[in-house]
Amino acid sequence: MDSFASLALATEAPTPDLLNRPPYSRDEYIVSRKMVKNLLLMAIYEIIIVYSIVFAGEYFFPEPNIKLRYGRS
Repeated sequence: MDSFASLALATEAPTPDLLNRPPYSRDEYIVSRKMVKNLLLMAIYEIIIVYSIVFAGEYFFPEPNIKLRYGRS
């Protein structure tokens, strides 16, 4: 848990508000609801991109050699 706090303080410039705020309680979640929503939406977006490239990539990036197009030999 201390590593998260040190990482947060290392990445942001310390302001008086940040240093004076009370610590989070033990019962609070590390990952907030907003963070979970953003993570899930980004995962769905990336899955769509990867699947479209894997299954339809031959239409997006056509092979210049005619013999290698669309799996034909």
